[in-house]
Amino acid sequence: MELVVTLLIFALLIVGIRKKVDLKALLLGETFLILLFLTVIKGSVLGDSTTGNSFLDCISYIGNYFSSNIGGTVLSIIIVSAYVEVMNVLDATNKLAQLIRIPMKKVKNPYAIIVIVMLITGFLRTCITSGPAAVLLVMATFYPVMISCGCTPVASCMAILIANALCWGPANPIALAASQLMSIEVNMTEWFVGVRLLIFVIFFAVMIIVYQITARINDRKEAFVVDQVQADQAEYTVPVLYAILPLLPLVFMLIFSPFLISTITIDINTACLLSLLITLIFVLVSSRELTSLVKIIQKFFDSFGDVLKSLGIVVLLAMMFATCLNSIGGMQIIAGVLTGLNIPPVLLILLICIFAGVINVVVGSFIGALSIAEPIAATVASATGLNAPLICFLVILACGAGCVCSPVNPMVLVLNKRVPAGKLIKNGVVAVWSGAIVAIIAGCLILG
Repeated sequence: MELVVTLLIFALLIVGIRKKVDLKALLLGETFLILLFLTVIKGSVLGDSTTGNSFLDCISYIGNYFSSNIGGTVLSIIIVSAYVEVMNVLDATNKLAQLIRIPMKKVKNPYAIIVIVMLITGFLRTCITSGPAAVLLVMATFYPVMISCGCTPVASCMAILIANALCWGPANPIALAASQLMSIEVNMTEWFVGVRLLIFVIFFAVMIIVYQITARINDRKEAFVVDQVQADQAEYTVPVLYAILPLLPLVFMLIFSPFLISTITIDINTACLLSLLITLIFVLVSSRELTSLVKIIQKFFDSFGDVLKSLGIVVLLAMMFATCLNSIGGMQIIAGVLTGLNIPPVLLILLICIFAGVINVVVGSFIGALSIAEPIAATVASATGLNAPLICFLVILACGAGCVCSPVNPMVLVLNKRVPAGKLIKNGVVAVWSGAIVAIIAGCLILG
């Protein structure tokens, strides 16, 4: 019974996302159905703290979960995203990209330009936490440069897309959400340096090499179509030092960590707030206007509501959904089946990751796929004693690879304005999955 209900919940989630049902409503509705099921088979979901009515207990459970968890991971996501929004308003991120773009204009080989843009895009993902936002920025800044250097539209767009496949920064909210969905406690800086950085390097190295080969082959097969796009001539007049500001949270988290200054420890929230303080000082010194500081602070807190009603509430609902789904018992059965296959741990993890990637291809929602895959990964890790933080990030990697192969993913839809989604996926699937599979296997052998 538990397995049947779990699979049915999975199926309803996939169908709902495919039917474009609002993800927040879908997760909340399915969570409530799970709570009703648990009430029928196990009694009150509140145990001894019951309200006195089983139906009201289900509603009270949701309220209690919100009040207990909205100040943890969700608050961190809000603060990180609000700081990123301040950087956008100040043109600090654009200034960083503009400075990086200057030496690129001297490179004439189109495939060398593709490699440079992919590396820059991967670097920018440490300070731009939203995949679609990163795609839009790189398209506006580097796509005209790529075209002017002889890169085809397909090769250019796909390079931007697959370089955004991995959420890997030390302050990335998706990584935070994934760790919560897997119910593991991690130090974000140690997790970044000890696990995610190595996996990223392996993934990116293989992906770039394979994409260089496949892009050349695909460009020969297809007639080159000139994309009449004008290079972005916008000159961002903010001081050059503003380009440092988007990187400050990353810098502070690495400095005040066991790897450098171990006597001081700061979390993501502190790093972002400290960076905000320094940003205010920069703005005050450069503009000498107090009104500018007021606008920045107002924008920072205005972003709180925007992020909460978008990404924040989705992550919170996904965490609650995963917690309730685990309580059914079907996840343990699935994990038991997987661990009973008597296959090497590397193949077991690879199987879970491929499953996660396929789910993301189908649903096109990163959080939706993580909500399904991470609880399974958690149960398998617990049953086998495998490295849970490693598996958690490998599932994120696989979901990222699935993202760029999904025709309904927001990043693909953004680029669909330049190149048809089907052509994009066809030209990038080999490179992104080659990188993912090699990174998964190498990660397991080195860190597992």
